[in-house]
Amino acid sequence: MLKSMPHKPQIIVICGPTATGKSDLAVEIALHLQRKAEVISADSRQIYTYLNLGTGKITPVEMKNVTHHMLDIRTPDQTYSAAQFKKDGEKIITRILEQKHVPIICGGTGQYIDTLASGIDFPEVTADEKLRAELEEKTL
Repeated sequence: MLKSMPHKPQIIVICGPTATGKSDLAVEIALHLQRKAEVISADSRQIYTYLNLGTGKITPVEMKNVTHHMLDIRTPDQTYSAAQFKKDGEKIITRILEQKHVPIICGGTGQYIDTLASGIDFPEVTADEKLRAELEEKTL
C-alpha cells in the first residue's frame, strides 16, 4: 500500500528495549510537532488488553492527549501476526498521512517495525488446523 505512494512518506521510527523511554520520546516529538503526529505502537505484547505490567504500556495520562494506535486491540486468547500488523499499520499510516500528520512508529518488536519501515511482505498462508491439533498433543 505505502509502496504505491508517489514519494516516500516521512515516518519517524523509535525502537529499542523495554523501559528505555521510547514512548515518552514519541509523545515529546508529537508535542513538539504541535500534535501533528500520531504514535503507532510496534510492540507485540501491547496490542493485548490486560497485559499492562511488564510491557511498559503507556498510560492515558502519559499520552498527554497525543493519539496512539495499536494498543489493546486484541484479547490474549486471540492470535495476531506480523502480517496482520502490517495490514493494520499501513491503513493507519495512510490515514495519518492523509491528515498531513507524521506517523511515529514506536516499539521494541523489530519484526513489527520492519514490516512497516522496510516493507517486508508476507505470503498469504492459511493455518493448518490438523497440524496444530497434533502439535498440541505433544509434550515440550
